Amino acid sequence: MTSRHNRFGWGVVALVAVLPSGDGAICGQAPVRPWTAPKTPWDHPDLQGLWSNGTTTPLERPEELKDKARS
Repeated sequence: MTSRHNRFGWGVVALVAVLPSGDGAICGQAPVRPWTAPKTPWDHPDLQGLWSNGTTTPLERPEELKDKARS
């Protein structure tokens, strides 16, 4: 006679065995294609969109840190 724990364990193994894996064809999903960045007609990256200057990252090193080594 098997214990309740063993019967539950085999149920989990059976469930994992039937879960879809790989490219998702079992679920009816289209295969995943690699993403490529959009390009302009002159073959440069297309950077159109919404841009924000909400962050204040300084573009220059502070004067008090001019002699300190960067790490």
